[in-house]
Parts: sequence; C-alpha cells; structure tokens
Amino acid sequence: MEKRMMTQIYRLIFFQIKRIFVIYREIAFFRERAAARERERQREEEERANRRAKAEKERKRSHGRERKNRERRWQHREETMATNREREAERDLVSASQNNSVKPELTLNLASKRRAALMALAEDEEFDDEEVIMMTMKTKPKKGKRKLVKELVVTISTDKGGLWNWNVKWEELDENILNKKL
Repeated sequence: MEKRMMTQIYRLIFFQIKRIFVIYREIAFFRERAAARERERQREEEERANRRAKAEKERKRSHGRERKNRERRWQHREETMATNREREAERDLVSASQNNSVKPELTLNLASKRRAALMALAEDEEFDDEEVIMMTMKTKPKKGKRKLVKELVVTISTDKGGLWNWNVKWEELDENILNKKL
C-alpha cells in the first residue's frame, strides 16, 4: 500500500511538474508572440513613415514642376501678348499709310471740263466719306465697342420676369434669325 501511495504521489508530482512546464511553454510562446507583434508594429510604423516621406518629397517635386510650368505659361503668355501688340502696331501703321495714300481715279476719257467737274465732286464726296469713316473709327475703337457690348449685357435682366418684359425691336431682326432661332 505504501508503495502504491508513493507511486500515486510521484505521478501527481510528475503531472504537476508537467503542467508547470506546459504553463512555462505557453508563457514563453505568448512572450515570443508579443515580441513578434511589437517587431511587426515597428516595421509597419517605419513603412508608414517612409511612405509619408516619399509622398511629401513627391508633393514638393510636383509643386516645383507646377510652379515651373506656371512660370513657363506666364512667360509664353507675355511673349504672345508682346508679339500681338507688335503686330497690331504694324497693322495700324500699314492701314494708316494706306488711308493716307492717294488713290488713282478713272475718268473714262470724258471731256476735260466735264472731267474736272466730276473729279472735284468725287474728291469732295470721297473726302467727306473718309472723314466720316475716320471719325467713327476714332470714336468707337474696339475697346469702346467691347465696353458698349458689356454695358448692354449688364442691362439685360437675368430673371424670368425681366426677360419676358424685355422690349424686342422685331423690325430690326433678320428673317433668317427669326426662322432659325425662334
């Protein structure tokens, strides 16, 4: 009996020791898993920091490119405007020189008295016509016309009631416009 009891005690001790080893093994496993999770978390943090730094670097690079492109477009716009101004000045000079040049007149072999009378009348009429044209050109340059158009656009009502009450000069509209647009 004693022997039996001793074997049972040894068995209980052995199972207790075995259970303790299992517990220690589980504790070691959990410690290893916690360390592995910590290493994984640190690696993910480093990757996020690298991605943020890379995105910031790319943003700065693209911002620099955008700024350079803006400057290039601005410079191109300035050059285009300068060349347009030069072309306008040249056109103005050419048109002014053409307006000032004397145009030859055809007389169709009329008698000299009649020819002189017709030329005098033609010169007076031509001078008057040119004077009227020059005056209208001087009084309404393109900027002035644009300004008048803008003022007209501002006066047009944008609400429904104002549009329906707008006075239309029907007699001034072309038949094609009336047929096609309305």
